[in-house]
Amino acid sequence: MWERCEIRDMIHYVSYVNDQRRVMISNMKDCKIRIDVSRGSFKTVAIAARSEKKVNWFVPDTDADAVTECYAAVELRNGIRTLCRNADRTAAAVSFVVPGGNPRSAGLRIVLGTPSSNPRVAALQDAGGMKGVSHSEGYLILASREARTRLLYIAALTRNGVLNGVYRYLEELGLGWTSPGCVQAAWPRRVVFWKDDLRLAEAPRFESRGFYIGSARHPVTEDLLVWMARNRMNYCAWPSTHPALAKKLGIGIMVGGDEMHLKFDPDHIFKKGKTLYEAHPEWFALRNGKRDRWPGVICVSNRAAVNYLFEQIMAFVMQHAAWLDVYAFGGSDTGKTWCECRSCKKMGNAADRYLRLVHEMRRRLDAEYEKGNIDHRIILRFEAYDCNDSLQPPSRPFPKGFDMETTQLEIWPIRRCQAHPVDDPECRELNLLHWRAIQGWHGKFKGPIIQGEFYNVSALADMATVFSKTMAADVPTYAASGVSGMQYMHVSPGHWGPRSLTNWQLARLLWDPGHDYDSMLRRFFRLRFGPVARPAERLYRKLDLATSNIMMIKSVVAGNLNWNLRRNYGDYAAVEWDNAGGLPMLELFDFDHLRLHRPDDSDGRIGNGLNNLDDIVKALEEIAAGFRGLRKQRNLPAAARANLDEDLTLVTYTGLLIELHYQFALFWEANRYGNRQPGPHKARLLRIAAQLDRFAFPKAAMGSSRLANALERTNLSAPLKRSFGYGSDGAIARQEANPGVII
Repeated sequence: MWERCEIRDMIHYVSYVNDQRRVMISNMKDCKIRIDVSRGSFKTVAIAARSEKKVNWFVPDTDADAVTECYAAVELRNGIRTLCRNADRTAAAVSFVVPGGNPRSAGLRIVLGTPSSNPRVAALQDAGGMKGVSHSEGYLILASREARTRLLYIAALTRNGVLNGVYRYLEELGLGWTSPGCVQAAWPRRVVFWKDDLRLAEAPRFESRGFYIGSARHPVTEDLLVWMARNRMNYCAWPSTHPALAKKLGIGIMVGGDEMHLKFDPDHIFKKGKTLYEAHPEWFALRNGKRDRWPGVICVSNRAAVNYLFEQIMAFVMQHAAWLDVYAFGGSDTGKTWCECRSCKKMGNAADRYLRLVHEMRRRLDAEYEKGNIDHRIILRFEAYDCNDSLQPPSRPFPKGFDMETTQLEIWPIRRCQAHPVDDPECRELNLLHWRAIQGWHGKFKGPIIQGEFYNVSALADMATVFSKTMAADVPTYAASGVSGMQYMHVSPGHWGPRSLTNWQLARLLWDPGHDYDSMLRRFFRLRFGPVARPAERLYRKLDLATSNIMMIKSVVAGNLNWNLRRNYGDYAAVEWDNAGGLPMLELFDFDHLRLHRPDDSDGRIGNGLNNLDDIVKALEEIAAGFRGLRKQRNLPAAARANLDEDLTLVTYTGLLIELHYQFALFWEANRYGNRQPGPHKARLLRIAAQLDRFAFPKAAMGSSRLANALERTNLSAPLKRSFGYGSDGAIARQEANPGVII
């Protein structure tokens, strides 16, 4: 094995053979590394690496293989140079050579490719050296010798496997990427490029590993796609701005989602100036004896309505078909139930009716393929989603001839608790109900199942949440249940802050759910924070405790604290949504998960989170202070300093948002129970509102909301204005000048 030692500023790489010390390479400047890679018909490796728009990605093409493999070679060269420059302050001489070409003098030759692109890999396969490599995205990293040359194979069966292998090898050397746009590294004291016993043959546990970015209004950046590839993810929703880059990186493209909601719009101008609803109210769902004027609520038994829906959807699909791998045909995202007319009820429950539409959508896609209008088969996904009643499994058999090979099921339990693992029987208020529904779908649908999670659901407003412990329990549970893929909503383009752990950890677990939790986290913090890794890890673990129960404060779960504050203090949108007839709810805390103060005989915890606002607010204050303290340390690496700044921004924002809810709840308590003066709490919440109003929310951090103003993201602007006059000129000054006035 090689080791690094320094003699008079000269860096040597030393090996021990039969206990005899032998100098293998003296001075890294003299270490020549040759990367053996095919460039196809392109003039150079560099040209091939950036020619993704010149090849066809849906048919076998040696040039398409060359584009990805040459890109992998360039990434490998750049990674080696980065490590040598930062760890050893030397420049490594890395160059490319065509397969079979003269390697010239080289301390190390890295053989990159597949059996079809590189003769050396073909020979290795023929000799039985690629045993254990059978997955299309798997790889083999193998050290070997040939005469006096040391060889390192990064071999796979496909171009995507080669790229995955390169990134795995760079991780083995010490590189890592915890967020888009920059390289973080552990900066090892030694860089071991080759060792006799090196052999890694690995493959992913989940077939589909990805992100749901949201929609075209949150475009996927190049940096985000590259980050996904470096962390061996292979699927992304809405990368329509960079489709060729996604293909080069081995990332499948999906569009769609809430399609019934988007394509069946009652306000769409249909004909002669009339809206769709005005022209055809009978196309919309019947509810309480009236046709409901809500997006996506279709009368499934109305043939004309169904035909109109599919005309809109197929026009959209054909617009994107040239790059499309997956189309997601989702139901309504409005929280409304399905049509109650007699004909629709005869079709079964919500899932039964939805499956009829899914079956027809599959047939329409197949028909376009048979006609030659689409040159490849597009996977169709449908969504079991608890906001439109389809999370409950069907009550009847699937439609005759339902395709369970090219049709996939996505399961989205949006109203779940993140303080408990998904299958925790203790979570009787939320997760237990969802888990039973999920198991029901598993028992009936025999095709591929993709599990969705809402680690950054829109209602969370991009707060600095950490669900690390829950995720570490959930992903192996999903794997054991037979799930073939996972994704989550909504990933922001950048400026992730503590959400970097969510995204990085998910990538690790989707490749291998058996990762040791503590060692995985230690690596993350070494990569992201370098010399302050240990104190940063302590802060993150505390943040996990403080935010795991956030769904009870602000989420789409009806009856959470935010929801009830809005009802009590005059947000009529919340009242209308909940069909409460304008009558406010008196109590703020509907769930046992969360209380204002720590309950008697409680240690303040529930599952992986805290169960009361007193402790949550105190913890967030301590976490923010901890990040400020780390930021003040001298001689921090630039990457660590930038990451601390990013974290501190989002932790501060999160603390203010939760503090606003806390003071509002204390104000409510003082008025309702008379156990304290409400004035000081009103004054504090108005000051916090002003801070949020001035807060500069980073645009790159927006993954789940159109709102840039931090106060508007709280959903408490309307109650603040109605109850305290906040928002008009001088209102804050008047209220703070006389905090004893109770409104």
